[in-house]
Amino acid sequence: MLDLNRTMFYKTEFNILAPKGQDALWSVVLKIRGWIADKARRSSYRFPCDNATWTSLKNGARAKAEGADVEMYSSLHIEEGVYTWACRFAENVDLKDGSAPRQWLTEVGFKGRSLEEGTFSLVLSYSDRAGFIGPLQAVPGRSIPKLVDYLLKDDALDCTVSGINVKSGPVEVGSENAQEMLGIIANTDRGIPVVFASPGTLGQPLVDPHELHRALGPNALVCYATGLQAAEAMNSLLKPLRLACFGGAVRVYATQPRVDEPLDHARHRFVAASAIREHGEDYVVDMLRRALAQDVHFWQSMLRVDDVKHLNRESVRERRIAELKRRFQDEALEEMLSAEEATEALKQESDLAREENSQLREEVHNLRARCQSYEAAFAGASASDGEGRLAEIVRAARRLPPATAEETARLAVAAFPDRIDFTERGWDSCGECRTDSAVLWAAIHDMCTILHPLYAGSESVDMAREFNSRSTFSLARGEGRMTRKSPKTMASRKDVYQGRDIFIEPHVKSSTGNQKDPSFVRIYFDWDEASGKLVVGDCGGHLENHSTRSVR
Repeated sequence: MLDLNRTMFYKTEFNILAPKGQDALWSVVLKIRGWIADKARRSSYRFPCDNATWTSLKNGARAKAEGADVEMYSSLHIEEGVYTWACRFAENVDLKDGSAPRQWLTEVGFKGRSLEEGTFSLVLSYSDRAGFIGPLQAVPGRSIPKLVDYLLKDDALDCTVSGINVKSGPVEVGSENAQEMLGIIANTDRGIPVVFASPGTLGQPLVDPHELHRALGPNALVCYATGLQAAEAMNSLLKPLRLACFGGAVRVYATQPRVDEPLDHARHRFVAASAIREHGEDYVVDMLRRALAQDVHFWQSMLRVDDVKHLNRESVRERRIAELKRRFQDEALEEMLSAEEATEALKQESDLAREENSQLREEVHNLRARCQSYEAAFAGASASDGEGRLAEIVRAARRLPPATAEETARLAVAAFPDRIDFTERGWDSCGECRTDSAVLWAAIHDMCTILHPLYAGSESVDMAREFNSRSTFSLARGEGRMTRKSPKTMASRKDVYQGRDIFIEPHVKSSTGNQKDPSFVRIYFDWDEASGKLVVGDCGGHLENHSTRSVR
């Protein structure tokens, strides 16, 4: 949509075809580079002209001039090897003569159909400083912008609209090509207006067709007849369609004609010879330029930088949707959504990692202090059996934190022999445990001091909620629904303690699920009713479940 404070100066759109194997977009970019270089020389400023800069501009970039308030930026969209590209070239001109500063804006679009072919569009507009009180800069005379002229004069490029060559000048009509011109005028797929200047009584058009072509350029196909005989050859074909033009009049044949419809002829307007004689040639040329080369109605169909950026955003969105559709099928959809929620949880855990690490370090410090107090309290005790066990615990505590997971486990069993124990498999798993010893001790300590009383007590309580509210770790009473569906996976939870079968599905875990993190904890256990102990069957890491599909 046209910016409200801008004035349209010129617009055009036509198809470009480069030689086979050549990049049509790069041909356009090089023409823009040459056009800007000429402007820079005439206005005494410098604009980058090296290949590296312009390759970047082709791919979507920004560049500024030195010595003038001039800037260009571009955007590129690629889909299946076909380019859609647009650029915006802004020139801020202040003549320092008391007139309002003016910004000229040239917007170029290229919508490719293949490597060699695409539609070129150009919109040239200007705006004067809003609210300025004073004279305005003069508006240049009507002409075809030099960038368009450079493209039309390139012999290597074919420039057409609806298959009609727009590179040549006005077409002279006579008996030898009247039939061909009728085919163009009556073509229902024609996307370019045809302007026909008929000869007056003296045999010459009242409006110079070359001046019309210079004003309209590729926005219209200009044709004319010289001599009454040539005009009659053309009109003899046009009269049955009620499209004749004679006596010096100028007729504009609108795009996409429907000559079979009775009232279609009314769409193809003409300027009478009397009006041309009354107002003059410039009046007619300016009127047609405004209607055909400046009309704001056409702006909405022009490709702009924002349109290309929108295409890029849509491509990213469509690829994301296609990927989600491919991946999210039936139960997989549920699992992937669960994984995304887990990912978000991990992000939150990452934010808290430093704080948790600091808390764990503080707990280690407190444990050391407690061990020192135990040593002082029992330093003078006699060596009875009970006191000997306490002395053994104190001596072990002096080495806190223990060097290995097994030392930590044995220290816990020595400290709480009536509350916790390990199966043979549990002791073996200590060799695979990579958890920091201080963190492991804290987890086992909470199991002995918080969780064991919950199991041993006679009251019915929500163990997970009670434990989780009092410990920095959390209790999972069982595995997820999908894991429970797998007999093979659940079989890995079977273990034996003192000849009795146990099932180590419950587990105490840390907030992090990253096994490489030293604060990671997974302790799988069961409550042994006969001994009244929490029996650990594995503390080496994740046991296989539906999500992991592997054990450590």
